[in-house]
Amino acid sequence: MLRQDEKTRYFDFLKIYPGLANQIPLSALASYLGIRQFSLSRIRKNTF
Repeated sequence: MLRQDEKTRYFDFLKIYPGLANQIPLSALASYLGIRQFSLSRIRKNTF
């Protein structure tokens, strides 16, 4: 999973756990995905 880029990791997570991303803290999700919190925030902002 860590070989993928940040956006791909996030989208793969959403495919596997569709409703979970909105229920857990952003910091926990970023840690799980192996990316920084501000990077995840930027990905989410540009996606939705």
